Amino acid sequence: MAVRHTSCDHECSLTLGAFLFGKLGMRRAAILIDGSFFLKRLPSVRPDVDRKDPVQVDRSIGQLIWNHLEHLNKQYEFASPYALLYRCFFYDASPYADKRHYPISKRLIDYAKSDQAIFRLKLFEVLRRRRSFVVRLGEVRKYRSWVLSEDAQKDLPAKKRLVDDLKDEDFAPGFRQKAVDMRIGI
Repeated sequence: MAVRHTSCDHECSLTLGAFLFGKLGMRRAAILIDGSFFLKRLPSVRPDVDRKDPVQVDRSIGQLIWNHLEHLNKQYEFASPYALLYRCFFYDASPYADKRHYPISKRLIDYAKSDQAIFRLKLFEVLRRRRSFVVRLGEVRKYRSWVLSEDAQKDLPAKKRLVDDLKDEDFAPGFRQKAVDMRIGI
């Protein structure tokens, strides 16, 4: 049974997948968290949390788990909501760690040293310390060299911009998460 509700302290609408299973009346919950989606939604749902601080993000995840377990425990009435928890699974992808060059300026980018990569690695480390918590990571792969922004794609045929006017900011790296869905299925 998948559970979706909004019982967070801050009227949040983040959804965790909570699946109840068991036999002979004994129920346990496995909570699944899509890490990328969670991190993308966090600023709009919890503006009080510094999304660049792994400890605050971890605390926010803990509050969300507690709220879901508390909600489920209203139905199953265990001594503690945590008694319901089988395990919490956090699914995400390891940060891209290679180096690439910008398409126009040819400046080097070391993705492994980016703020986002450092944050995610620290967050994974903090989450792994949690009891009954598992971090499952896929990987980020380069599937294209660079992707031209939609604005630039519209401006070029309309002759609002010339190819020589393009800047590095008009391009985004062509990355894709791989194997995250497979880890959810395992």
